Amino acid sequence: MNNGFKENFQWVTLSSVALIYLYYFYRVLPPSGPDITVDQIKFFTAMVVLLVAVHVIGAIVLIAVDRFKQPETDERDQLINLKARRNVSWVLSLGIFSAMASAFFSEGNFWVMHVLLASLVAAQVIESASTIFYYRRGF
Repeated sequence: MNNGFKENFQWVTLSSVALIYLYYFYRVLPPSGPDITVDQIKFFTAMVVLLVAVHVIGAIVLIAVDRFKQPETDERDQLINLKARRNVSWVLSLGIFSAMASAFFSEGNFWVMHVLLASLVAAQVIESASTIFYYRRGF
């Protein structure tokens, strides 16, 4: 691992968010009714706790294995973050529009909430993937 801490942590974020929420959506789709159930809320909460635990453990492992020292953010990091967030803004805009459309065309709150969650998950995946891409490209 010759990459820096920030790039390696983006790999942890990308893989954990993608896998945990793919499993979440696999378990809750198709919906059992028009509204979100208490069991789905409990399951979502468990997935968030799992995600936080994976991120904490991932950071600890990265620090322990490669003895990374958290570097200061320089101009290159700021440029990479700006470019990655530019990509995220398009995904979030599309997700919000899709959630509003699902509010008009569906009954209950199940689809609205899950379209919003899916757009947030997609935004995080796009941000991590873009950040990795820009670090690899050499910006």
